[in-house]
Amino acid sequence: MTISHVIVLTALINAAWIIVMLLMQRAGKEGKAGISGNIGISPVRLLILFVCFLPIITDLVSGRGAYVYTRGVSANVSMKEGKNLPVGEIVGGVVVSQTFECGTDCVTDITLTGSTYMRDNSGTLHIALFDDSTDELLDEWDVATGSLLDNIPFTVTSKDPLKHKGLKGKRLRLAISSEDSVPGNAVTVQYLEQDVLPDGELLINENRTGRDLVFTVTGYEGPSGRFGTKLLLCAELAILLQLLISVIKGREAAKTAGESQEDA
Repeated sequence: MTISHVIVLTALINAAWIIVMLLMQRAGKEGKAGISGNIGISPVRLLILFVCFLPIITDLVSGRGAYVYTRGVSANVSMKEGKNLPVGEIVGGVVVSQTFECGTDCVTDITLTGSTYMRDNSGTLHIALFDDSTDELLDEWDVATGSLLDNIPFTVTSKDPLKHKGLKGKRLRLAISSEDSVPGNAVTVQYLEQDVLPDGELLINENRTGRDLVFTVTGYEGPSGRFGTKLLLCAELAILLQLLISVIKGREAAKTAGESQEDA
């Protein structure tokens, strides 16, 4: 369960509590005074309800979808699946690519395992993600080769993963290059000696190898709950409106009662 799920669950619990209290008031089981004073809906509970729904409102307005998507693994080739070796120095003129079928609606993170040949390197490792069928560039990153550690995974993260949605089921291509690296001052990434990914493979300068990179791609699952979230937002607005009306009526009733007592 992610923090997004906790926020939504808390909001739902508070909304359900308030609905029950409103129904009890309508059934006449509570008095006719202000709602926050008579049926147990404290200002704190109202504040919690608003704060919990605020990220959902912001999410819907911005269209980013972070609170209606869940994270999932799009593609994965683990180091534990076989013997892994370095591809070879990634220098100018060398492009290491990996194709795979995307298993999520978009891509948020890509993790690779780098090799530095136990030396300090200088240069830039360029990582690009393409739609393999159209050659459209979906995202790209630059990583300083000096920041990599030998045989340690590193991750690049998309700044706007929902810019390209609807990727599930599409064949994508990960391309890794380093135009400013030279032999003796270059890094590489690791691969498995066998092909374990049925819907993709490792290519070096577009030459098929019958192997796979060691890599993991994660992303957001499809927005199956987006329509439900809009309904949830409408319900929350209706609840807040009803609460406001109840509070106003309660204050007017209390004011009228006070004036009647003064007249008596």
